[in-house]
Amino acid sequence: MEDAKLMAERLTQIFEPLGFKAIEPKYEHAVELKHVSGDGRGIFIRFNEHNQFKCSGQYPHRYSPDNPKRIQVSQDRSDEAIRKDVERRLLDDYETLYRAQVERLNKDNDAETNKKKAAEELVKEFGGRISEHHRDEVYLSISNLYECRLNHNGTEMNIRTHQVSMEVGKKILRLLKECSEKR
Repeated sequence: MEDAKLMAERLTQIFEPLGFKAIEPKYEHAVELKHVSGDGRGIFIRFNEHNQFKCSGQYPHRYSPDNPKRIQVSQDRSDEAIRKDVERRLLDDYETLYRAQVERLNKDNDAETNKKKAAEELVKEFGGRISEHHRDEVYLSISNLYECRLNHNGTEMNIRTHQVSMEVGKKILRLLKECSEKR
């Protein structure tokens, strides 16, 4: 870990002019640099016995672009040359990709909030309980007779009935038929 601490000091000196500072090393052969703004941007740099820095941008958890850019830079170059190379070859594209992933995360968070609000409204009106079986689905079980599965943003639902009497089934079908005729 001593190598990582020394490398963290060097990388902080290199990238501080761009607003990045190394955090306490967690890995033996890698250093994480975080942007001083605290907005989540970061650079992950691995170093190896071949005197290469392998650099990549960091993205919000589970929100990495399909083909994130990774570059290699020789550790033997001057600090200024390394900084300029990483800025030109990695960071120029990274800023745009990072903002797009944050936007995607924010949209998903908004959709998740809408979905939970819709589920809470259904529980308030019809009773039952909300159970989250999957990260992106909310199920509403009511009296073990039926359940609703809300879509990703809570604007539509799938309704599934469990075994019900013929009388209850006919009532449900009549309601569904009536609703479909009104469309």
